[in-house]
Amino acid sequence: MGTVEIEVEKRTALGKNKVNKLRPKGFIPCIIYGEEKTPTPITLELRLLQKAFNRSEFGKNAIITLQLGGSETESVISHKFEYHPLKNSIIHVDFLRVSDAKVLEVRIPITIVGTAAGQRVGGILLKGHSTIRVECLPKDIPTEIVVDISSMKLGAAFSVGELNPVEGVTVLSDKHDVLATVEVPRAEKSKVDEGEAAEGETAEGAEGETAEGDSAEGSDSSDKQG
Repeated sequence: MGTVEIEVEKRTALGKNKVNKLRPKGFIPCIIYGEEKTPTPITLELRLLQKAFNRSEFGKNAIITLQLGGSETESVISHKFEYHPLKNSIIHVDFLRVSDAKVLEVRIPITIVGTAAGQRVGGILLKGHSTIRVECLPKDIPTEIVVDISSMKLGAAFSVGELNPVEGVTVLSDKHDVLATVEVPRAEKSKVDEGEAAEGETAEGAEGETAEGDSAEGSDSSDKQG
């Protein structure tokens, strides 16, 4: 997979007050860790990070080469994001060092394609989990996992366990996690429920008539014997 590059600076301002002064200028504090090396605090321009994500087909799973000055570089992947509670903008990133020979755990986006058979007869498509957890080598990170729902009928659900295997990728998410369902419309469901209830009442009525008939036959038999 291709990589993108970002120029960053090693961070010496570690106090909360000093860090908070970075954000109004368009910079965010980050940390690089992993590979049994000492964590490295850095500062980068948020605009450049967002541009890197947009430029790469892998989005936030892009392998990034951080230029720390001179010839020093770090190959990393975004591991954890911290967001502003109101603005929903990124305010901190944990970067994980990557090695070509070491598996990574990443979240891969789910892409739903096709129109479910159940939708064609009035069903409603409901999407479930939008990502799944997988592990793989950096070179095998998928850009997305595609789910074709064309054959899904009314009332059907598509779970993680039904995904086609991807070479080099191990799925970590629970196989029962639902990715999509085709619900029966409420009006149709009400009709079905009413029909089932009517069938139940008819069956109960028939059983009652049979029981009364058996009772009557028993009485006639007793009278004759008497």
